[in-house]
Amino acid sequence: MDTDLLVPDLDRMLARFVNDAPTAMFIVRLDAGVPLRPPIVYANDSFYRLTGYTRDEHDAGVYPAILGPGTDRRLVLRCIDSVRRGENVRIELKLYRKDRSWFWAEVHTIAAPPYHCFLDMYDVTERRTQEERLMMLSEAVENSGELIQVTDATPIDAGGPRIVYVNRALCESVGREERELIGQRYDINYSPANDAAVLEAIRSTIAAGRTNFRELLIRRKNGSEFWFEFVDHAFESSHGNPMRITVGRDISLRRRASNQVSLFLAALEHSQDRVTLYEASENDQLVASFENEHAARAKQRRLLHLLASRGNIGREIRKKLEAGEEASYVFAETDESGGARVVHFVAQGIRSSDRTEAVLTRERVLTFPASRARRYSPLTKLVLALPLMAEAASRAERLSVLRALFAEHFEAEVAPIDDYQTDETVVNIERRRILFPFDNQTIVVKWQRALEAVDITAMRFCIEAMLELDETSGQASN
Repeated sequence: MDTDLLVPDLDRMLARFVNDAPTAMFIVRLDAGVPLRPPIVYANDSFYRLTGYTRDEHDAGVYPAILGPGTDRRLVLRCIDSVRRGENVRIELKLYRKDRSWFWAEVHTIAAPPYHCFLDMYDVTERRTQEERLMMLSEAVENSGELIQVTDATPIDAGGPRIVYVNRALCESVGREERELIGQRYDINYSPANDAAVLEAIRSTIAAGRTNFRELLIRRKNGSEFWFEFVDHAFESSHGNPMRITVGRDISLRRRASNQVSLFLAALEHSQDRVTLYEASENDQLVASFENEHAARAKQRRLLHLLASRGNIGREIRKKLEAGEEASYVFAETDESGGARVVHFVAQGIRSSDRTEAVLTRERVLTFPASRARRYSPLTKLVLALPLMAEAASRAERLSVLRALFAEHFEAEVAPIDDYQTDETVVNIERRRILFPFDNQTIVVKWQRALEAVDITAMRFCIEAMLELDETSGQASN
């Protein structure tokens, strides 16, 4: 090999390689000028393309001012000191183009003693942007209120998928630390009380690579449980690895509220009263959205009729509903067979800040067959006298009204009793008495002459109507 011919060719090849390299390369002198503006003795074409300057401008004396207001000058000075000691350095800096737009550059320095330094750099703005986005995403996931879990692609029959990540919310919810969960099966927190069919459906969906949307019970480390609503689906990591992410939340309060509503509606359905729920439409018109069996059989939506009648009672009901108060009235009616009915009607509004959202009505009905309607007409008058109790200013006055009514119509005595405590109305026909709680004491109703069952029903009706009035306004009156 003829080295005399090889060396000149190699120099030309190296010079061409450096000049045409895609990475910006330049050489500076560190023994002259200002430390932060060292003379640039050489720069390749990529340097000028990256910085926006031209070789002609540089040759004419224009200094490529790549350091700008956002550049960490202290880091640059430390780098210069290291190079002067013969050390090679790698740093990332915010640098500036000729148009003063900035970019992040990864800079490598090679010391060339005694005075020169060779540098190559390339734009890493996109990489840093992606890293910052990933960092922000990681912070968002870690601090999210959602419960998040990521698993690998370990097959189910091989004990997988295995957990590779859990966020803080999930750890706090299940009462376990991250180290207790990483590497465990995806279902480590599932409660054994879950339906086997649901668990099998989840496994099948995972094996097929499809998306799960489920509700199931999660068991905490301390043994308590909560309902978990989640969605999990497959994805690929940035390196192409198949994984699954699960995102969910604790829905125990929602399910409890739903169960309570179901129980409430079931109770209303089996109530002996006629119960109807009206909801307000967009134009504030009330529309019946629920009625129990007794209300449906009656086929009479009394509230709508009263509000549409424009009579005094309708105006009073509307006024009370708008004020968030309970409206209570007693009506006497005659049916087609000549029988009589006494109806205790109560309407309670449910309001938001500016409108009535819904109204719940209850109708307690006392029926007198036609054969007894005339005989028990005094009872009708008695029940119609109940509004007197609503007008009473205190509990004592309400009890006084009841005492007067019972004495007049049933020759019954109403008085407190000390030797018996009750939390509900108790009827004892054999001993001819009714006991009920009122104002933190027990009240007894006694009668001497034999009464018909309908008489006793009427008295109980009046007592319960008074107790309802007391519950809504008695405490305020006192």
